[in-house]
Formats: sequence, structure tokens, C-alpha cells
Amino acid sequence: MSDVDEFMREQPASQPRAGRKSKLEPYKSDILKLHGGDYLLPQIQQFLLQRRGVEVSISQLSRFIAKNDEVVKKP
Repeated sequence: MSDVDEFMREQPASQPRAGRKSKLEPYKSDILKLHGGDYLLPQIQQFLLQRRGVEVSISQLSRFIAKNDEVVKKP
């Protein structure tokens, strides 16, 4: 028996992570509306903090928009 086989017998594989929802999901329509209205990411970030009390990084916001905005997605 190889070391790998022994390890696999002793340590079961971890379960795949269930899909986590983004903390931005409740604000998806606001974010996409602002983005579609040509607001810049720092402006959307400011809106979320001031009007919704949600602190988010520019990179988180950018990834969220890329995953959720149909206009951004390529065919």
C-alpha cells in the first residue's frame, strides 16, 4: 500500500463547499443599476457604505459585477 492510499484511508476527503452567497446579493439590483448607469466602482462602493451600511472592497465589487452583470458577460 502506498503512502497516498494509506493517507486516503486515514483521512477522508473534505466535502465540497456549498455555494456561499455573497454579502452583496441583497443589493444586486442596486449595484447593477448603478453600474449600468456608468457609475464607477468607487462611487458604487461609497453608495453601499453610506446608504446600505455595507463595507466592501473594490475587488469584491468588481468580481460580483463580473459574475452578475449580463452586459459585462461575453457571449
